[in-house]
Amino acid sequence: MKGWAFNNSMDYVVIDLEFNNMQGVYQNMKQYLNRENSYKRRLYPNEIIQIGAVRLNGGHTVGEGMNLIVKNTFYKNLNPFISEMTGVTQEDMDQGILYPEAIHQLEEFCRDAIVVTWGVSDIYEIIRNCHMHQTPRIILGERYLDLQTWIGKQLAGNRTPSLKHVMEEFGVEVDDEKLHDGFYDAQSTAFVLKRVLERYGKVDGLTRSRVLFSSDSIFINDISVREIPDKEITTHCPLCEGQIIYDISMNNENGKVRSLYHCEECKSFFYEDISVKENMLGERKYFKKIKKVPEDFFRTIIGQRQARRSKYY
Repeated sequence: MKGWAFNNSMDYVVIDLEFNNMQGVYQNMKQYLNRENSYKRRLYPNEIIQIGAVRLNGGHTVGEGMNLIVKNTFYKNLNPFISEMTGVTQEDMDQGILYPEAIHQLEEFCRDAIVVTWGVSDIYEIIRNCHMHQTPRIILGERYLDLQTWIGKQLAGNRTPSLKHVMEEFGVEVDDEKLHDGFYDAQSTAFVLKRVLERYGKVDGLTRSRVLFSSDSIFINDISVREIPDKEITTHCPLCEGQIIYDISMNNENGKVRSLYHCEECKSFFYEDISVKENMLGERKYFKKIKKVPEDFFRTIIGQRQARRSKYY
């Protein structure tokens, strides 16, 4: 069986995070991003506000838990929508503990355990928030599992199921008023994991935590095209070194700088993505993915782009 699997002697720690941000507070995203610290707002769109963690022992018994409220130092005002959704108030946040202490407590709580989350975004935000707060890199537990993805493969044909849907599927009671409370969601996910282990016996395909947390670098989601150095911009055909013509110039899509171009000399067509990582020292690495595509696919993408643009002009 591929990957490393659960065994009946190990403890598991299920964690769930809630985030604070200012999205939706301003009239539009441009106004939001043009305020002070706009660069950091792009780099760090979320600040962790709550950490919920629940331990499931080797006998599949849901045990002790940890519920931490984190005092935000970047997004100091609590988004009213997030307050309503999570139940965390501005006063709760102001009286919380600072992120470096919170993440240290979580690291201790996860020691020698298998860490489980519902979706991998919580792990990315932990790394991103360590970057934001200049906190030394941490490693949570010994192994890691994204339970949402695993269950999606078993039950939903690789689709991404919601926690509520899976709770209902496995007979775990749902309290709609408590959903999106970090501790409640962690506890609920732990009960789902308990039912998964009882039904399937074990879960395979785990990742070593040391590998998962091996870098203090983060992807920059909202990189500006103007920030791409000239040396990273493709100017010649990857196949024949001929001059290329950009049919769709570089633009940001889903956190990547994307472009389409073709070569007149060898009649090849290309689809290119550039993604950017930055470490705590501000040093950047650029990752370029170039794919040769059929002409009909190339023309279809261009046609779709032109159709979308025509709606706005």
